[in-house]
Amino acid sequence: MNMRWSWLLLGGCSTGNTDSYSPEELPGPPLGVPHHQPAPQIPGEMNLIGEKSPDSKSILIISWDTVRQDMAGLNENPGIRELQSQGTSFTQAMTHFPETGISHWSLMTGVEPEIHGNVPGSGGSRYKGPTLSEIAKEMGYSTAAFIGGITLTDQATGLGRGFDRYDDQWDWMKKDVRPGAELVSRASTWMESQNQPFFAFVHFFEAHHPYEMQPGHEKAPSSGPRPADVEQQVAQYKSEIAYLDSMLPRLMEAAGEETVIVLTSDHGESFEHDYLYNHRESLWDSTMNIPLILRGPGMSPGSVSNRLVALTDVLPTVLEMAGLPLDSKIQGQSILGDAPPREFVVALTDPWSGGVKRTALRSLTHKVIWGQEETPIAFNVQIDPQEINPLEALPQGFEEALKEHTQGVLNAAGLQHEELPTRFLAEDEVKRLQSLGYLGAPPRPPQSSTPFPSIKRRPTSPP
Repeated sequence: MNMRWSWLLLGGCSTGNTDSYSPEELPGPPLGVPHHQPAPQIPGEMNLIGEKSPDSKSILIISWDTVRQDMAGLNENPGIRELQSQGTSFTQAMTHFPETGISHWSLMTGVEPEIHGNVPGSGGSRYKGPTLSEIAKEMGYSTAAFIGGITLTDQATGLGRGFDRYDDQWDWMKKDVRPGAELVSRASTWMESQNQPFFAFVHFFEAHHPYEMQPGHEKAPSSGPRPADVEQQVAQYKSEIAYLDSMLPRLMEAAGEETVIVLTSDHGESFEHDYLYNHRESLWDSTMNIPLILRGPGMSPGSVSNRLVALTDVLPTVLEMAGLPLDSKIQGQSILGDAPPREFVVALTDPWSGGVKRTALRSLTHKVIWGQEETPIAFNVQIDPQEINPLEALPQGFEEALKEHTQGVLNAAGLQHEELPTRFLAEDEVKRLQSLGYLGAPPRPPQSSTPFPSIKRRPTSPP
């Protein structure tokens, strides 16, 4: 076992070997992914509203896995600055779930995590409705995805539904992250070869732990506010993001000037609150607040919006920008036009992993976090963005909003197929998924004392 794979078993993933493999060289499941009972892949049921525009646009969605909004490099990295100059950057975009598979399912369908169910355990979503790729395919688009991390392979998530090409062929035993340069080459070549509207999805995994300094993109550690060893990790994390940033111009060029482009993430990463180099049990803004840049019709070049946006809002917005019909089952809301902004975004930690389930309600100004048998804690994130000074009382309207959300999930049972059976997992896959935090608690990284005070009943992972 090489050193990079041993790092995966300790709970993280990062950059590495640039060997490439073509789909023709790798028949069947990606190398290194254990065989198990495949999840049933039931096509989404469509109830489309509206008509396809005669001037429909191609779509490119870029996902920087594990990138938090405040470290995405908007003011320092040239690629993201160029994309932002062509579109709108949303500073208050929030994920619903701090893990890869379910979060990407919410991105691709516009529905809440509870509707998808235990995707890592079952290998697929319970949602009856269509994915973006299925809607695009129905509208005559070419569809392709290029996957950079083992946790988003089709075998792990069933997300390949509706894609003509789901390119996740990589020797995952040899390397836990597929090099971004290979993904860019494959995705760019595919987009440039299309003679009709297309939907392309490109997923990068470099920013996941463990982080490495990328040659040519080194970042100097800050002198604070974190301890020196944590700031060193932050510098390496930012170096990974700078490397991702360097590949944006090539993707933008291949996509073309008229293509709707989205840059976002599934969740962020924690370097505070004694919860380091992880995300799966964190509902702090460091893991909830994600980058989101949209380029295309309805977006003002170079603009910045502080509107509260949920990850589930991306799908209806992109469909409207591209001139494609919506599905009636979508729970997110388009941010185009005169629609009033949402009041709350709900996020939760994994209720299927056996740990403590926590739920967060985030407004534009406040957040409340509930945990099982724990007193809820609240913050004014507008004046306390680091979430270190709990409020003495819950903000008005939050408890009612949580009850409304809970009832909404119950009412949405009609959007679900019956619960999918847990797949048979080979022992080595169980260990691998545990190391990434998808089946039970992973080993925690070495902890350092931080200047962010511990909070009584704080929503971090248990000892």
